[in-house]
Amino acid sequence: MKTIVKRILGVSFLLIAVSARAETERVPVSLKTPPDFIAKTCPAPVWKGTSVLWKGVTDVRGEAEIGRQSKKKGKDVVLVGANPPIEAVVDGVLKDLFPACGVRFLSEGTSDVTMSGEVVEFYAGVEKKLFTGKGVARSRLLFRLKRQNSNVDQTVEVGYEMEAKKIRQKDIRQLEKTLNELLARTLEQVPKLDGFKDL
Repeated sequence: MKTIVKRILGVSFLLIAVSARAETERVPVSLKTPPDFIAKTCPAPVWKGTSVLWKGVTDVRGEAEIGRQSKKKGKDVVLVGANPPIEAVVDGVLKDLFPACGVRFLSEGTSDVTMSGEVVEFYAGVEKKLFTGKGVARSRLLFRLKRQNSNVDQTVEVGYEMEAKKIRQKDIRQLEKTLNELLARTLEQVPKLDGFKDL
């Protein structure tokens, strides 16, 4: 009798898992900054030309998705991912932004400063409340700097949060637009960060 019950429970859990997977749709979106982003963010160098050994950007978030929407009244969830991945997009923009702002990126060789980036948070979607759901978008990037002549590792953090009123159910293009705005708003702060004053 116990064996039959275990089999029935096992089949039930399997059906629930398959059903949940069937209701979850995954949609890729393209992330990019505006064509004039670099020129507007750094029209002139703000740093003194330090050479930095760049170690790239990694994604340290727990989930690959950067957004979530519901097709109807909270059911049939659509998970949104970045294609290419968010860390590749951020890395690509920073490789243009830092040099435009006066920092020389080295991919190999020696430098007094080693730097890397981490995507800690990057997400946009509808936050569920009791009666209403509002669209929110949040980001957080962390930069790690290591100086050869110092035992202290420095971290510099930047983030952005905004309410995204126009995120609606099933409107993936609007969600993509919000995610692109979040990307630009986050990265445009980098040249103004106090932690990078010595570069």
